[in-house]
Amino acid sequence: YFWTFTKGEEKMSKKILIIDDSEPIVDSLILLFEEFAEKESFTLTRKVPIKSLGQAVSAIKEDSPDVILLDHNLGSDTGLEVLDKINIKGVEILSTSISVIISRELTETYRQKGVKHFPGKDFKNIRNCLHGNCGCYSPLISLSS
Repeated sequence: YFWTFTKGEEKMSKKILIIDDSEPIVDSLILLFEEFAEKESFTLTRKVPIKSLGQAVSAIKEDSPDVILLDHNLGSDTGLEVLDKINIKGVEILSTSISVIISRELTETYRQKGVKHFPGKDFKNIRNCLHGNCGCYSPLISLSS
């Protein structure tokens, strides 16, 4: 998923890739992003779930995203395995996994691999992370935010 958005007068182009194997979740995120895109000049180009480690690695290599929304469970693979296979230097990773944000151990493991944002599947939290208005640097974010 690729988006172009504006921040104030400055136009920013960000490519965002959603890595999630659940079609209903990907569809929901697409609908929410499309609403957001209309207000903030985003453009959507990809609309399919990514269901395996191989698909995730290929999409990252082909698309060179600036931001990845990464789920933990990808069929028989995990988001951690994706992080082990790619170079995330210069890429902002947002963990959209509920499993990660409710587990201190998983949160810490993702942090050690360079993930700094943990918005879960809450679109408001995802949007706040994209705009740098989040509280993700705390040890464990609240599920009620």
